[in-house]
Amino acid sequence: MNDESIFAQLGSLIKVRHVQQKLGPRFPEDMPLEEAKDILQEWMETHASLVDVVFLVVEDGQPVGCHDFSMGADIECELEESPESVVGDIMIPLTLSSIVSADLPLLEAIELLLAPEPTKTHKMYAGHLSRVRERQSLLVLDGKELTGVITYGDAFTLPGVMCLFALMVELEAASLRLCQAFSEQCWAALPERRQKMAWEVFRKRFPPEREESKQQRPEGVDEGLLQSLIECTMFIDKATMIGKCKLLIDVGRSKLNSIFNRAQEVRNACAHPAENKRLESILPRPKFSRFLKDCRQLIDSIRLVTPR
Repeated sequence: MNDESIFAQLGSLIKVRHVQQKLGPRFPEDMPLEEAKDILQEWMETHASLVDVVFLVVEDGQPVGCHDFSMGADIECELEESPESVVGDIMIPLTLSSIVSADLPLLEAIELLLAPEPTKTHKMYAGHLSRVRERQSLLVLDGKELTGVITYGDAFTLPGVMCLFALMVELEAASLRLCQAFSEQCWAALPERRQKMAWEVFRKRFPPEREESKQQRPEGVDEGLLQSLIECTMFIDKATMIGKCKLLIDVGRSKLNSIFNRAQEVRNACAHPAENKRLESILPRPKFSRFLKDCRQLIDSIRLVTPR
């Protein structure tokens, strides 16, 4: 198997274009803000299913900025302070950091989305930018056109859940190969209760004659059977075996268990995508990027010490 497993390749097939949400209408930069507000509210009535609405601001037909309509109060505040305001007064100028390619793998885009925004502000928009950083929306560029927007919530759509699940399966597959390479030590490292659980899975998964053959051998089980038994262990058992046998050179036992415990929660939540709210609680915004990086680094560490 290649260094990049089939699970990572499957996850990378899901792109930003597969989850992007529709953009709102375009408004000229010099359009009166009151007029734009009325048009946008009417547009929203026919697009009520959209969760996040971002509209573009254009000058001579070319996009120069955007505004997030979820911050509608900002429009009202601006109009109260200056009834003659135009759309350009509330826009956020377009920058490279606010745009992502439609062909970027979704999880990579989510990590960019969670990265801190530059602090450069535009006119009176300094206070608003901090709120945009918290919400983290990115415009999607498809070819030469801005075609949509993605937000943090897109990580928990079905395509996003599939990407996360692929990463969790990749972690377990890499861990399994490492444990099987040191099958005797790893099997011995498991508590007897966990060994019994693996035997129960083994009996259900494999023909009974293999179990019977083991019972006829007082000296124990051979390496092939041990590898099959390790394949029948639970997700968290891999962390126990790797940690107790000290198979990693750059990841401590505490860090290993922490990553595996959260990864197991994520994997179980991904297996029931209807419970996406549960997944969001397991991976809150401040921990999302760190968790992805920890998983990838752990996978790399595991592969580094796995015999070829």
